[in-house]
Amino acid sequence: MGLRIEVLSGKEAENNEALNLFLRENATVFQQPGFLMAVGSDLQVAVAYEDDKIIGALPQVITRKFGLKASHIPSYGYTYGPVLAKEGVKDHYDLVSGMLQSIKKYSLVEWKLLIPDNDIITYNQLGANIVASQTHIVKHKPGFDPGSIHSSKRRYLKKLLKSLESGEIILKEGKECKDDLLWLQAETGKKSGFNSSQSVLKKIMDSLNDEQAYALVLSTPDGKPLSGAYCPYDTYSAYHLVNASVNHEDNLLNRSNILATYLAINKAMELGLNFDFEGSNIPGVANYYRLMGGEPTLMYRIQIPNSMLGKAFFAAMHLK
Repeated sequence: MGLRIEVLSGKEAENNEALNLFLRENATVFQQPGFLMAVGSDLQVAVAYEDDKIIGALPQVITRKFGLKASHIPSYGYTYGPVLAKEGVKDHYDLVSGMLQSIKKYSLVEWKLLIPDNDIITYNQLGANIVASQTHIVKHKPGFDPGSIHSSKRRYLKKLLKSLESGEIILKEGKECKDDLLWLQAETGKKSGFNSSQSVLKKIMDSLNDEQAYALVLSTPDGKPLSGAYCPYDTYSAYHLVNASVNHEDNLLNRSNILATYLAINKAMELGLNFDFEGSNIPGVANYYRLMGGEPTLMYRIQIPNSMLGKAFFAAMHLK
């Protein structure tokens, strides 16, 4: 039998056991139906079969950016786009193009992918614009400790760990952190000038259970939040989706995000996972990720305009 493609609605995808098993084994947490239904609307999943075995899936949702409703990379959607089986795919172009043609034709399609072998020829064949960016990943290893990070951060980390041991800093973990994390992310957005998309983040936190994400918040003994991390995870990595902190007049407490990041990395190591900082091309942020043990890794933004409106939007974005 040749390639066969079936298109499922969001509800059908959620209830399809074979598809969900395939996605758990091959996709990131950001490409799972539960996450996508929290961040977008009109979820469709093109599922590709060969000899009745799933070899690929393309989940897509509709979001609005700058007035254009399309298959944009959704808010907090770190990876987005086609999912291919690790083995048994004979022709990547036929598979990806077949899935793309099977779903509703959006005026613009944007994907963001980690491509393990950096082979982008399939996406070139689709006529896509491809822009390289980077993330930073701490590879899983036993015994991640303060010696694993740069000395410029380690000296503060050791003091912060002592404050945690003495009770001068309080650690909270789990679902009870949600309200504090939402507040911290909102304050970080104000401080750094980005939209924290509170309603979307709350939906994500509500949709992921304790086996799909972990959360932690550091606070003062009187309960004032200092910093925190929220990390969805899958079978490969934990992802630093929220890295939030507020300024504090105390010089050490003002650096509590170093401790929050260190604890988040350690949690990933305990789970047997890599820790993915989710990338940044901002030099200061990227340097922080390096100092905390992250190794630069390429990822790709892939943009496919399918209409005059999509092409105009695409051109306008590249004039900015």
